[in-house]
Amino acid sequence: MNGDVKRSYEYAIGCFKATSRQPLSPEQWQRLKSADRSGAEKLLAEFGFPAVTDECSAVDSIEKDMAATVAFIRENAPDGELVDLLFFEQDALNLKILIKAARMGKAEPDFDLAEGGTDPELLKVCAQTGDFSLLGKDLETSLSGLENITDPGELSCVIDTAFLMHSVNAARRKLSFTFARLLEEYGAGRNRLTALRLKRLGKDPADFPYAFFPENKKSEKVNDAGKAEEDIVREVSKAFDNVIGELGFDEGMGFIARYYFLKKNDAAALRLMFAEKSLGGGGTDE
Repeated sequence: MNGDVKRSYEYAIGCFKATSRQPLSPEQWQRLKSADRSGAEKLLAEFGFPAVTDECSAVDSIEKDMAATVAFIRENAPDGELVDLLFFEQDALNLKILIKAARMGKAEPDFDLAEGGTDPELLKVCAQTGDFSLLGKDLETSLSGLENITDPGELSCVIDTAFLMHSVNAARRKLSFTFARLLEEYGAGRNRLTALRLKRLGKDPADFPYAFFPENKKSEKVNDAGKAEEDIVREVSKAFDNVIGELGFDEGMGFIARYYFLKKNDAAALRLMFAEKSLGGGGTDE
């Protein structure tokens, strides 16, 4: 890392530490969970989210906060190429939507596309032509043969793997090893949860090799045989939290990736919490 880039990251990390747009603290989560839905909606505004109104639901508030978070990251992170790698899930989702539209003979998809790291128009061309060379060599290689995959589940898994591994490999090429490690831990955790879901359905994970991300050969293989489901879920969460915690001391893109994943996890947990509160009754929308 040269001096200019190091100074850029020092400034950027200072911005992220100083912003009022911080991930939720344990105390804030406790207050949200203890409140009824109406009270939780008011707490969102107190915690810096857009106010919930008749025109802006709790879900809208969460989405707007996440969009502002992405804009803040793009504005302050020194390396835009590394920032684009954060959005591998959005890119994968967009390509799935566009391929489905292309296979149905539609010029435009039925759903809005997410903001990702790859130009949606570029993805559209790839989906319509079946030529992925515009996305770079590694994605071209990973996505070759998609035209022969008809099973939606397999298609989805192959695309997910292609974009995650593209982010991992690109991060390593740019010497952002802590960022790559975070992505690898994310993939390892997803693999354990995927195996758990398949077993719950009475299926053998070995019969679905395409459903799993490649793992770092240097990493210790975890054996989940005989473990209770709740223990596996807890271990996956703890392993990812451990990496997240270590990156709090990172001086590069790893710190910014940590911030993004914490905010992203907050958004997912908030959506679930408000859905549960709605099902439970109470609040402003009864």
